[in-house]
Amino acid sequence: MDAVLHFGSTRGLDATTVREIADEAGIGARTFFRFFSSKEEAVIALDEDFFTAILEALNEQAEGLSLGEFFLGAFEAAAAQFDQAWWTRFAGGSRLAAASPTVSGIALNLCGVTAARCADALRPSFSTIAQYEFDLALDGILNAWRRAREAWLDSGNLDPAAFHALFRRNLHFLETTPLLKVRATASG
Repeated sequence: MDAVLHFGSTRGLDATTVREIADEAGIGARTFFRFFSSKEEAVIALDEDFFTAILEALNEQAEGLSLGEFFLGAFEAAAAQFDQAWWTRFAGGSRLAAASPTVSGIALNLCGVTAARCADALRPSFSTIAQYEFDLALDGILNAWRRAREAWLDSGNLDPAAFHALFRRNLHFLETTPLLKVRATASG
């Protein structure tokens, strides 16, 4: 991962071959392809790690929380799993993704898959909300996360607490909408 970020930030991802990345990492190209299908996919691997941690944490949230509180709790539980070195790599990968249309497309697809998985995990706890309203509210939360990440990267303060504060601020704004105030109920 560090080799991908190094070459991507210094020469650009398009100007870097998988062989160069593998050589820098001290592995063979075949080993690289055991973990990633492309160098672009390697860039978003950290996003995938984070989204997986959020999905796992969603299952641990309690009833009685608003949709925003539910997701914020999962975000904070997921974020706590990663150290500062991971967050620095995450920022580098996010910057590379923003600079590459190909990586942005792969990341967008990952976000779509993750949104669907979040909806599947959350829907039973929010069955009192109409489906289209639930989908709209969840889209707002995911967009709040994306906007917080953009503001965090632009700020230059890569402290994870700064990202949390930005996400919290965005969710607070969204909480003023009635849909995000509906409370979770016991599923089943």
